[in-house]
Amino acid sequence: MKPKYRNSQFLGASLVTVITVCFGSSAFALDNLWTGSVSNDWNVGGNWSDPHAFGSPHVPQSGGAHPGDEDAIINSTAPANYPVVLASPTVAPRDVKIGKGVGAVGRIDHTSGTVSTGNGNWLAVGLDGGTGTYNLALPGGTGGTLTGMGQSAGSVNANGALYVPVTGGSTGTFNMHTTGTVAVAGLLAVGDGGTGNFKMDSGTINVGGEFWVGQGATGNGTFGFNAGAINIASWVAIGREGGPGVLNMTGGTMTKTAAAPNTAFIVGASGPGTFNQSAGTVTVASGETWLGENAKAIYNLTGGELSGGTVQVGRGAASSDSLLNLSGGTFKVSRLIGGAATNEQVTFNGTQVIAKTDQGAFIDGLDKAIINAGGFKIDSFGKNLVSAQIFDGVGGITKTGTGSFTLTGAQLYDGPTAINAGKMINGSSTEVRGAFTVADGATFGVTTSDEDGQLIVGNLTTGTTTAGTSMEFNLGSYFGNSSFHALKVNGNLVVNGNVTVNISDQLPAVGQIPLIKYTPANRSGTGQFVLGTLPLGVGGTLITDTVAGVVYLNVTSVALPRWEGDLSGEWNFVTKNWNDLVSGSAIAYTDNTPVLFNDDPSSSSTT
Repeated sequence: MKPKYRNSQFLGASLVTVITVCFGSSAFALDNLWTGSVSNDWNVGGNWSDPHAFGSPHVPQSGGAHPGDEDAIINSTAPANYPVVLASPTVAPRDVKIGKGVGAVGRIDHTSGTVSTGNGNWLAVGLDGGTGTYNLALPGGTGGTLTGMGQSAGSVNANGALYVPVTGGSTGTFNMHTTGTVAVAGLLAVGDGGTGNFKMDSGTINVGGEFWVGQGATGNGTFGFNAGAINIASWVAIGREGGPGVLNMTGGTMTKTAAAPNTAFIVGASGPGTFNQSAGTVTVASGETWLGENAKAIYNLTGGELSGGTVQVGRGAASSDSLLNLSGGTFKVSRLIGGAATNEQVTFNGTQVIAKTDQGAFIDGLDKAIINAGGFKIDSFGKNLVSAQIFDGVGGITKTGTGSFTLTGAQLYDGPTAINAGKMINGSSTEVRGAFTVADGATFGVTTSDEDGQLIVGNLTTGTTTAGTSMEFNLGSYFGNSSFHALKVNGNLVVNGNVTVNISDQLPAVGQIPLIKYTPANRSGTGQFVLGTLPLGVGGTLITDTVAGVVYLNVTSVALPRWEGDLSGEWNFVTKNWNDLVSGSAIAYTDNTPVLFNDDPSSSSTT
């Protein structure tokens, strides 16, 4: 049973609760309305009203000499009648609200300086049914790919939350192309109850709380990220509480930091979520990545890098049909797993998958793992990986990097398997329809799943030069020798260099152990199969019968004596002072046989 939807402080609160807290804190402030009576300059007092009848219009402020705090309300986009921030405001308002009220429209152009809210307060771009626009950019300039604007030098300090917009029926747009920073002490929400659009061409966003795109039944959010940096200290939710969210990333770096380790990076939290990444880097430095928690998620990786720990697709039952498309770039994770949903799918189509840790369940539990023509590219990166996942599709697998990758499931994919570096082991003892190639210095491993297990492949090519490759046969712990060859090659067998054959078998017997079967007429190449390592106590020779098309181990002796000294302390060729760990019988020593000594006390010493 999968855990229910996990919540943090904000994720656990309803939309109503969140909004009540925000508006409750502002209920003690009066609205200082922008009039633009004198100019566009924010810092000119005559451009504002005098809500407290202080004596004259003045720049909105909190904690000033007049009674009560003031919110900055901007509801005018008429030409020459909206505020332009040319320098840091001389005083900071409590909240900044742009486009407040049904039918209201507001806009700010911010070219330089820093706009700040009061401590614990917020900036809202569109609220209460209004439409707001914040241009942290130069509207008259060029260069911004998403904004279509020039680059400003401004910064924003939202010392509470930043909403684009908030509440139903509202619309908000935030255009960011700056050398400066947007610092949000708490929550950054795009599309909370209304339609939000955030476009980022440059600059840095630092979020001390949570990051939402799309929130609530009437909300929907879109975040376009072209360049710059986004740093988030807590939960990430793309699509939440019924609100759809979309994040389109074409560059930059997005980092969920380790400041809150028990939080997650979520696409499709409780609203449908989509993340399209064609460039840039997403790093989940702490916590898991959930693609579909309680709603459908789609993550399209076509370029750039997604790096994290555990990535789970279809975590909750309500996230059915969630999809991870790996069609380019780099996917660097500790593991990739399925969840409680049905029909979740990962498509491998050319993305380089890189392992971050040793993992006994590296890819596991997915309803569908489809390999398309671009292939499943796995770099074990010095790690030892095991996967029980069954892969299907027309594509193949390319294994690179040191370390090992072991498949234990009965595979269904049709494409070729290329072992370019390290070791790849197939432990399913079934048919794999595509061709196998083993590069110079790489290792192809076969593990039998039962006493007569056999892996069947189409074609097998070992090496490209005379440098040679290796094959490992793990024949398990079944008593006696199998009557089936552990590996059968149905098509062509090309041996371009010597193949070192290493064998492990816990219970072998004297006689023949069949290893490889092929059609003699289909063999080519100048290489040979040569014997490598054998289990302790096993003596034998590797035989290649080119007429019959078989390779087998001819076992001539099997013994692994452990010293017991039950009869005497003499080590000779007659006295049965040894216990054969293979047969369990008392035996005398024979020459050239490896022996074992334990540390248990004995009544006899060895001479």
